[in-house]
Amino acid sequence: MTELELFRWIKEWEPEYRWDINGSTNEDDVIIWISIYALPSFLALLPYSFFDEGGIEVRLQDKAIALWASDICYPLDIIVVNLFPKE
Repeated sequence: MTELELFRWIKEWEPEYRWDINGSTNEDDVIIWISIYALPSFLALLPYSFFDEGGIEVRLQDKAIALWASDICYPLDIIVVNLFPKE
């Protein structure tokens, strides 16, 4: 996945997101809520190797999953603030 591919996916699916402090890193990060309907297209963007070490941690909610943007962006050298501008 490239930054451009993820940017296009965000524009198409418009997931909810919020800047917050990531408790595991104590740094600003983005929480992304990906709807269950958008999940297959999101997973198709991720390289298969993403799941080699057990995948990434997410929170399953009623109709979405929530995850930290840094968990998917940093390993792929994608700059989070380019995709989710701070308000």
